[in-house]
Amino acid sequence: MARDNTDKFVHTKRHFGCDDPNISKKGVYRYEYVTCPEILTETCLPQRDKFYSELNEKGISEEDYDGALERWQRYDCKTMKGYHDH
Repeated sequence: MARDNTDKFVHTKRHFGCDDPNISKKGVYRYEYVTCPEILTETCLPQRDKFYSELNEKGISEEDYDGALERWQRYDCKTMKGYHDH
């Protein structure tokens, strides 16, 4: 059984003011997509096909993409920089 280590995220919880389980989960991020600073000014999450990794030779699941969209909306991201910083 996996142990819940969210109690170790004291500062993160204080910053976000909640016990949101998404805060301590690893999200999906397209490192290969962000090729220049201008990408960080984009105002929406890239389409799912942009999450293909040449290193791993695979894309992300619909579930992972839906989770990324949920985080974008939940944390009111306005740009890719906001998503990146989150």
